[in-house]
Amino acid sequence: MLVVVALAALASGCGGSSAPSRASYGKEVDRVCATLDDRVSALQKKAPQTTDEIVAFADDLQKVLDDGVRQLSEVDRPDGADGAPVGTTGLMTIDWRQSRATFGISIGERRGTGLGTDATRLTLDWAFNMLGLHNVMLTVLPTNTAAIRAYEKAGFRRIGVRRDSLSVLGHRGDEVLMDAVASEFDSPVLAARR
Repeated sequence: MLVVVALAALASGCGGSSAPSRASYGKEVDRVCATLDDRVSALQKKAPQTTDEIVAFADDLQKVLDDGVRQLSEVDRPDGADGAPVGTTGLMTIDWRQSRATFGISIGERRGTGLGTDATRLTLDWAFNMLGLHNVMLTVLPTNTAAIRAYEKAGFRRIGVRRDSLSVLGHRGDEVLMDAVASEFDSPVLAARR
């Protein structure tokens, strides 16, 4: 099962260290974020068990997230940012029984601005404090040092190297394994709202 959590707009609207504070957006963003929190909390209480319940939960969660992204994109930003999406983050292969997921991110033209770190932290915050997951893992090429630094700043730790696990441009290559665990994560936004 694949559940993608599009948080690019949420990252700039509901917090993040390089984005202006949520307070600077006024009461409208606070209202949108509070509504999103309430809707996700209501979904969590359903505690899906069967495959059909998990699929329905994932569909409902995606609808809430899409609605939140739409609402936040309509809020005027006082910092002059254009409000255009800068990328997406995702929690994939969510295993509800083991309380774990795999993380992915794609950032476009605004790489190197700190948005990736912020979006990663907010996705982890969402995973741990809203979805109740305990472990989120990712893989990254060892040559992508900027991404590794951003992941470490966001709360991930290196846990190993999977040797010769990739074929890159016809050559075998390694991948770095990283994970973040709820018990070690310092929530930037959501824990304070609970």
